[in-house]
Formats: sequence, C-alpha cells, structure tokens
Amino acid sequence: VDGDKVGDTIGGDEGEAKDKVDGDEAKDKVDGDEAKDKVDGHETKDKVDGHDVKVNVDGDKAKDKVGGGEDKAKDKVDGDKAKEKIPCCIASLESVIPFMQKSIETTPDDRDSRLMILGDAFEARFLRLSQPADMDSAISSYERAIDLTPDNHSAKPSRLVTLGDALGSRFKRSGNIEDLDRATSIYQNAVDLTPNDHSTKLSHLNILAEMERLKDIDSALSNLLGSIESSDKPDLDLVISTGMTYQVRFERLGKPEDLDKAISNLKQADDPTPNDHMKKPLCQYSLGDALRVRFEHMGNRQDVDTSIMRLRDSLKLSKGHDLYEPYKSTFLNGLGRALLILFERHGGPENLVDAISNLEEAVKLTPHNHPRRPHHLHNLGNALRMRFERLHKPEDLKQSILYLHEASELTPNGHSDRPIHLNGLGVAHLVGFERQGSPLDLERAISSLQEADALMLDIHPSKSIVLHNRKKALRARSSVSADSKGSYP
Repeated sequence: VDGDKVGDTIGGDEGEAKDKVDGDEAKDKVDGDEAKDKVDGHETKDKVDGHDVKVNVDGDKAKDKVGGGEDKAKDKVDGDKAKEKIPCCIASLESVIPFMQKSIETTPDDRDSRLMILGDAFEARFLRLSQPADMDSAISSYERAIDLTPDNHSAKPSRLVTLGDALGSRFKRSGNIEDLDRATSIYQNAVDLTPNDHSTKLSHLNILAEMERLKDIDSALSNLLGSIESSDKPDLDLVISTGMTYQVRFERLGKPEDLDKAISNLKQADDPTPNDHMKKPLCQYSLGDALRVRFEHMGNRQDVDTSIMRLRDSLKLSKGHDLYEPYKSTFLNGLGRALLILFERHGGPENLVDAISNLEEAVKLTPHNHPRRPHHLHNLGNALRMRFERLHKPEDLKQSILYLHEASELTPNGHSDRPIHLNGLGVAHLVGFERQGSPLDLERAISSLQEADALMLDIHPSKSIVLHNRKKALRARSSVSADSKGSYP
C-alpha cells in the first residue's frame, strides 16, 4: 500500500496556489480569478479577463490552441461547430436552467444535445452549491439524452462516459455501491461502442479498469469488515488489512472518513502489540505510512513526526528477521517519503539528505521485476528533482528524469499508477525547461502531462493536480511562442 504522491509541485513561482494531494483541489490563479474547475469529465472555465465560461459538451476535451499568448478552447457539440456558452455564476445558471428545460420541451430538434447541455448546467450548479438534487437532475438529463442517441451515433460513447463520470462523482460523495456498479456497466458499454482504432479507446479502457478496481476495493473492505464483526477477538492481520484497505480507498476517492478509519484500525492493531511480537514491524510501518498521508492532507506537524518515528522503528524492529527481508525496501521507501514531505512543508536540508539516502537504498534493494520498483523509482526521481531545484546540479535533474521515465515505462497502459508516474516525469521536464530553457524539455513535459490527463479517471482525487501541471506547461509554451513572435514550433 504505497500510493504515490501526485502533487509534484513546481517551485519558484510566486502567486501560484499550493497543490494538495489526494482529494484537495488545486487552484490556478489567473489574473486574480479562479480558473478551470473540473466537473466530472467537463472542463468549465470561470471568467478570466472578462471572457464568459465555455462548457465542453459530451465529454470531449476542448483543445487548447496556443498563440498570441492566449489559450482558446473550442467547444464541440456532437462534433459540430455549434457553440454553447453556459455562464457559471449562480445567477446566470438560475436563468439558463429553466430556459433550457423549456427549450427541450418545446423544440424537438437536437433534443438529445440540449439535454446534455442541461445536464452540464445542473452539474455546474452542483459544483457551486453542493445540492444533491442538482447532481440527480444532471444524471437524469444525461440518461434522457442517451436514450435518444442511437448506438451508431458518433457521440454515443462520449455521452456514456459523461453519464458514468456523473454516477462516479455521486458514488464518491454518497458511497452508494449501486452508482459504482452502474458506472462500471456504462463505461463497458462506451468501450464496446468505441472502434478499436479510435483515439479515445484507450482512455475508455483505463476508466473501466479503474472503476473495476474501486469495486474490488469495496468488495474486499466489505469482506474484511464482515470477518471482524463475526469474531470476538479479530486476528491482528485482519485489522491491519482493514486499515490498509481503507487507506487505499481514501487514495482513490479522497474521502476523509476513510483515512480516519484507516488510522483508527491501524492504531487498534499497533497499540496493544508488544515490541517483541513478530507482527510489530508491520504494525509500525502501516500506521506510520497512514499518518504520513494524513499529514500531507491536514498539515498537522505531529502526524509527520510520529510517522517518521514509527517508520524508523519498523526498520529497527525488523532488522535481522528473515520474514521482513523482502519488505526492507518498502520500509525504506516509506521512511524516505515521510522525510521528503517533511522537507517540502518545513524545509531542513538534513531531511532531504536523509530522504534521498533512504530512497536510494530502497531502489538498490528492489529487483527489476518487483511490482513496487516503479513506486520506488518515482519517489527517488521526485527527491532528486527537488535537490536540483535547491542546488542546481544538472546531474540531479538528469537522474531524476531517468528514474521517472523508467517508472513510467515499467507501468503498463491500463494500470492506475501510470498517470501518476507520467505526471512526475512531466513535472521534471518542465523544471528542466524553466531552469535550462530547452524547448525539447517543454515538449516532453506537455506530452507526458497530456497523457497523464487522458489516462487518469476524472473522479481521482489527484486529477486537479495533473490538470494544474498540464495547464502550467501549456502556458509556458504560450509565453515562449509570444516572445518569439510565432517562431517557436
């Protein structure tokens, strides 16, 4: 249970909002306004420099055209050039929604497209007011639109994905397993209707795979809880597994109560277990890792201090035990990550030195065919990129990119961790461009971040961070293009 940090921040830019990891929204500041809320598959843009918001319909991503220093997004409705503007301030939505409802009932033409737009408007209002009825209305509108859309219509797969995203978003908030089951079935339908050579086929497959993983996590958690409830004195391994599974679900959905339950179960396992117990190192490691995750989200210094103490103890207590020899690299990686996040938040060069030392040892001990190797490479790559930002030694950035590239290459398409590794690689290339000015670094950053965006599920807690990094890279290219008067490729 390693769950890599996606929030690879890019230092040195004043005025940028801080990225938060797993469930917190990353906010980009553009001329003092908040830009780009991600609404379950639709990109909505708040007013920036006086421009009205545009909503991309049917799940198609608006393409950023960079030129003259401005980002212009073209909205597509079912592949046609028709454009719909949906203002995202509450007052405007209050007038748009009844207008669209009346239009749908009185005008038979393009009723399916109008229903999709109405669903977008309900979702936009839900994002601002958090009224469950608006999400219910959005889902109902999407369902009606899909019912009117024949299977051979080019927009049918993207409309199904839009509905699946909305159901996934509702599941994330309500925990209703029926929404998760329906979303999975709908994504499968979208995959079946998408031609094998279509550019969105892989993205749809990745979404389906992630939803299946969420179902597996919920099923595993249900079985674990059932076993605990049926036992007078639950087995130690059972309690640890339950805590770890809650942590995995938190890292997928970002629900704070899951993290609280994870820590509660792991404390229940650790507190009464004596130091000479064979499972004590596992208790220490699992609790320490969960506390590190909570520190990343809540910022309580005591959590990270306790995390580091527990993780150090797990290494000490496991020393000399053959049972734990295969897990030593995992314990070292966990300690390195905790020290790295402490350095990010509170500084202290000794924390960075200690983090890199542990992460390097973890990579050395991890076989090339080990499933955790991409995670360990990812964390070491991030740490070396941070040291480059501090000391400006080119070798650090070179090694960082090599490790992050290897982590990406070792993670196949369809694996939920691939977009995380691609995001880290994109950030490293972007730092290289910012410090060294290489256009090739910038293009590689954009390519990696765009792929990460395409592969990551929209309800993933770290989606907003990937979008933030992607947008920053595109802004950098826009700036270079403007400075060079169009000579930049």
